[in-house]
Amino acid sequence: MEDFAPGNALNRGSVNSALENAGYLSDTSMETTTTTDGPAEAQPKMEIDSISGGDSKNLPQPTLLYKSNPKFPQVELCKDFRDRDQLTDVTVKVGDKEIRAHKLILAATIPYFQSMFCSGMVEVKKEVINVQFDFGPGRSLNPEALQSIVDFVYSREILLNVDTVQDLLQTATLLGVDEIIEACSDFMSSHLSEENVVTVWLFAESINCIGLMVSCESFCISTFSDESWQEPFAQLPLKFLIRILETNELNVKSEVIVVEMVKNWLNTDTENRIEHLETLLRAVRLDQLSLAELLD
Repeated sequence: MEDFAPGNALNRGSVNSALENAGYLSDTSMETTTTTDGPAEAQPKMEIDSISGGDSKNLPQPTLLYKSNPKFPQVELCKDFRDRDQLTDVTVKVGDKEIRAHKLILAATIPYFQSMFCSGMVEVKKEVINVQFDFGPGRSLNPEALQSIVDFVYSREILLNVDTVQDLLQTATLLGVDEIIEACSDFMSSHLSEENVVTVWLFAESINCIGLMVSCESFCISTFSDESWQEPFAQLPLKFLIRILETNELNVKSEVIVVEMVKNWLNTDTENRIEHLETLLRAVRLDQLSLAELLD
C-alpha cells in the first residue's frame, strides 16, 4: 500500500500501534506483467465494483505476477512430474474441474490438505477428492482460484488481477495459505480508493482478513478530508467508523469536522443509528472543542 502522509493533520494523540505494526511479505518479490487474456468468467461473489476504482493513472498495474522462493527442494522436478502426470496420486475436484497433483506436495504446502491427509480422514485413501465449502446462498468456491493456488505450490508464481484477486484471497483463506493471503491483501491494498474501500473492508471482515481490514482503515485515516469523504463516510459500518474515530492519527484540521461527520452519519439513517450516539461520542475528542462549538 502506498505511504500516505497526513498533511496538516490535527494531532489527536499517539500513533495507533495496530496500524504502525501492519506489514507484509519481506522475503518475496513482485513483478508487474501484462496479459492479453480477457477478464475471468464472473463468479457469484460480493461485488467490489472493481478494486481499481478512481484515477487509474495514479494506481499500480491491474495485473501483477507474484513470485516466491521454493518451499522445498527439487520444486522444478516436482512440477515436471505433475505436468507429465507422473507419480501423481490424487485428483482434486471442484465442480467440473479436475486438478491432478501429489498428496505429499499438497500436504507439505497447503494446511487444508495437510489436515486432510495427515489426520486419519477417509480422503487419505481416496484418489479423487471433492472439495466443497459452504459460502452461503449464491456463493461457491471458484475452481480457477483453487487451480491457481495448486499451480503456485509447484511453480512459486501466481498471477494477481483486479478482477480475480477477491476469489483468490477467499480461497487462500479457506485453505490456510498465508503467503497468498498476504500477497493478495497487499495487492488489494495498493488499489484502494474512496469508491471501493468500504466494500473491500466488508469483504475482508467477512473472511477475517485482519491485514486487509487494517489497510482499509489506514487508508481512510490518512486520506480523510471533510470534502471528499462526505458520502463514503456516511456509508461506513459502525465498527469501521469507531475504529477510525478512535485513532490518534485521523487526518483532520479540527475536531469540529469529526463532529459534523458523525452528525451526517447519524442523519443518514437516524432511526437505526441514533442508538449508537453514546458510543460515537466516546470516540470524539470533546476536550478539543470550545464551549461555543459544543453548544452549536
